[in-house]
Amino acid sequence: MKLNKGMILAGLAGLVIGGGTVGGLAATGKIAGHMDRAEIENIVRDYLMTHPEVIPAAMERLQQREQAKQIATYRSMLETPFAGAWAGNEKGDVVLVEFFDYACGYCRASVKDVDRLLKSDP
Repeated sequence: MKLNKGMILAGLAGLVIGGGTVGGLAATGKIAGHMDRAEIENIVRDYLMTHPEVIPAAMERLQQREQAKQIATYRSMLETPFAGAWAGNEKGDVVLVEFFDYACGYCRASVKDVDRLLKSDP
C-alpha cells in the first residue's frame, strides 16, 4: 500500500489526538514497516510550513463543528417563540432568531431592518 501525504497527515493527526494506533500508525513509530515516526513528522512539518493556510482552515472547521453541536443542543428552545416575543408568520418557512439588548444602539438600529425583512417575506 502506497501512502500519500493526506493519509500520513490524517494518521498523524489521529495519533496526536487519540494517543494510540491510527490507520496503521502505532505508538512504536512505524507505518506498516515503511516509515518511522520522525519521517512522518518531517513530512507533516514540511507540508504545514509550505501550506500554513490549512491550519486556520482546520481550526475554522473545528469551530464550526463545535458551534453546530451547541446550537443543536438548544435549537428547539431558540426557535420556539413564547407569547409576545415573535413577529411575522407563526408558521413561516424562515426563522430569524434575534438576540437583543434594549440598551444597545446597534440593536435598536436593527429594528428597521427586521421590519423590512418581515414586510418583504411575510
